[in-house]
Amino acid sequence: MKITLCVPVPPGGQALFTLLIESAARLASGAHDIDVDFTCHDEAQRQALLAEPLPLPIGQAHVVEREGRVYLHANSVTHSRCVNALYGAADADVAVICDFDMAFALPDWDALLVDRVVKDDIAFLGTPYSSDAGFAFKLPQGVVFARKYQGKPNCMFIAFAPRKLKALSERLCEFAAIHGDPASLPLRLIATIADSRNFGLPIGSFMQVDTGSLIPTLIERHKLKHRSLERRVKLYQVLKSVRVPDNYHAALLPEEYLGDGRPLIVHLRKGASKPTHEIYNQDLFVQDVRKWIDAIAPQTSFAGAAE
Repeated sequence: MKITLCVPVPPGGQALFTLLIESAARLASGAHDIDVDFTCHDEAQRQALLAEPLPLPIGQAHVVEREGRVYLHANSVTHSRCVNALYGAADADVAVICDFDMAFALPDWDALLVDRVVKDDIAFLGTPYSSDAGFAFKLPQGVVFARKYQGKPNCMFIAFAPRKLKALSERLCEFAAIHGDPASLPLRLIATIADSRNFGLPIGSFMQVDTGSLIPTLIERHKLKHRSLERRVKLYQVLKSVRVPDNYHAALLPEEYLGDGRPLIVHLRKGASKPTHEIYNQDLFVQDVRKWIDAIAPQTSFAGAAE
């Protein structure tokens, strides 16, 4: 089977992108062919990423227009464009759209994804949004807190069979098409039973629309099988250096996601914007991932590691 990792890489994301690919290579079973597609935002970034000595081959490298205007959801517009570029080009047996600031933590992760997506015919396997994920919109009528959809996978990490899915939808995101205007509000009222079932939120509440918000609609419209990974924060098994106060912002908490009860993927979260003085930063994340993989896969080594 062929697996393609599809990764949107923002400016400054090269080191974490490299960690992601190295972790994938070190923990793969060897039974499947794995390559990497990525998006970036200019030719200089593309060349820098292509020059990186990665342990997995690069398939396609897409230069995607970055939203130049500054407004609330500009980054989501850019992310939507990236996801659609990766989705449109994917032609493997299994594709995995994955944030750049993640790393694999499970030996034979590739075999697990093939079993679930191909053998079990699960259309979407991926990370769910946390119950506290959302945003307070300041409207003329007052402040409205909107949560992200619940109970279905999102575009942070999502595995699927591209050929089957493209027969149902030519794109995975419609965010840029609908909300690619600074005057728009990525906000939706959950007004019907169908809305509530679709997005996992109660009637009368508000949903913060994000890049993955077409996925629940595809699942409900086509009655697709799906599975969300178990999310874990604070009680970390891999990210053992995490020490955060009780009032630490929930949107910045690092995450571990379990597959079949074991850590499958770990997520620094907001990796492109966390400053070096942050309580848990990129350096600590890299350190934790390397220690974990060194312990469970000592027969392999990271690029540049001492022999």
